[in-house]
Amino acid sequence: MPGSENRPDPENAGNQSHGYQLSAGTLYPMPHSMKKAGYLRSRMRIVDGRMRRNYLITAKGRAALSSAKEKVRELFGELFQDD
Repeated sequence: MPGSENRPDPENAGNQSHGYQLSAGTLYPMPHSMKKAGYLRSRMRIVDGRMRRNYLITAKGRAALSSAKEKVRELFGELFQDD
């Protein structure tokens, strides 16, 4: 459709401001592997008459997230440390 190239894509709106684009094809496999690793659990729900899978973080996932955040803080601290 003419002019649609200038219209924001709501599916990617959040990440475009950071200079990258992620598609559903990029993100879709991630929750499956995180569920298999025990970081997420899922349940099926009906939303607007359609079946949707909702993912929820597990205790193991919260622990891994906390650890990852700490590592990122440490990395950024080292990167932006005054010399």
